[in-house]
Amino acid sequence: MLEETLETLRRGSGDRRAAAELALTRLSEPRLSTSPEALLARIEELEKQVALLRTGGVAPQTTAKKESPAPVPGKPEKADGAKEEKMPEQPPEKSSDAPAKKEPKKSAESAEPISKWNLILEEFGQVKPAMLPFMRGSSATLSDGVATVSLTVGMFLTLVDGDETAKTVLLSLLSEHGVKANEVRFVSGSQKKNNDGQIEF
Repeated sequence: MLEETLETLRRGSGDRRAAAELALTRLSEPRLSTSPEALLARIEELEKQVALLRTGGVAPQTTAKKESPAPVPGKPEKADGAKEEKMPEQPPEKSSDAPAKKEPKKSAESAEPISKWNLILEEFGQVKPAMLPFMRGSSATLSDGVATVSLTVGMFLTLVDGDETAKTVLLSLLSEHGVKANEVRFVSGSQKKNNDGQIEF
């Protein structure tokens, strides 16, 4: 992995800084490594989880599922009739989806930028220095108790959004600065731009 990164830096192709940061992140995060050793470690963890699930009561769940269809055979005609009745009800369901899609737009319009975001980001970097490079240049808004963080580089979205510890740290810092948020969401920069410059899903 280091050899590939060095070749990328020598050729000068792409963003050198991003390539270096990704290499450092993969070295510090074993779950992101694609080496055979890392893959074997993941397989061992999965096997342990499967073993725990087998001993943790998966059998009663399967039996519960098998018991539920028992009363169904006694009412086959009603089940068929229910299916026939549901078929004509599908068209009106599409009309009900239309107003449901309009609700996120209203929440986007009411989103307010978090004025102390740069300060919060600096304090976040002291707690999670490895994640700070992926959040540089980001912005944040608050709407209905949800703090939405817009990242400038979309390729980092999956990495940052999968770190639950980072979300917990951000919620704590937001609370310390008087921002009442009960959830943190990450989006890429392409998802946030509307006419008012606010985040839009």
